[in-house]
Amino acid sequence: MNRKNGGERVLTNEALYQKTPQQLTTLLYEALLERLTEAEEAAEAKNYAAASKNIQKAVDILTRLGSGLNYEAGIVADQLEQVYNYAADELVRAVYSGNYEVIGAVRELLQPVAQAWNKAASTSAARTTAGQRTQTQAYDKLSMYE
Repeated sequence: MNRKNGGERVLTNEALYQKTPQQLTTLLYEALLERLTEAEEAAEAKNYAAASKNIQKAVDILTRLGSGLNYEAGIVADQLEQVYNYAADELVRAVYSGNYEVIGAVRELLQPVAQAWNKAASTSAARTTAGQRTQTQAYDKLSMYE
């Protein structure tokens, strides 16, 4: 991971391709919340151009999160799609109306979703690691010679 001149984190292509889909989604949530916080701070400082730019990035991230949904997983995917669409619509309205107070409400809506994802992803990663360890141990037992 490298940093741009502005201190923004940037993943190299190599690092990006080494991430699991769950890790990529976690990164998207982190970036989304960072963009919303930066948009909120910019709006409070009356720097509406910066606020709009960060809102645009947040809407792009919401679109990417929505496009990665697995609809075969059930109703949760449909509900997440509705949340993402609602959040994106509210952010776009904020830019057009100049009502930047909406950013905080959207961030508060999405924060628990991001936290739930992070918890689920870390639980899944722990299970996967334990499963890999079990597979490795089983392989070691079968391949050991006395």
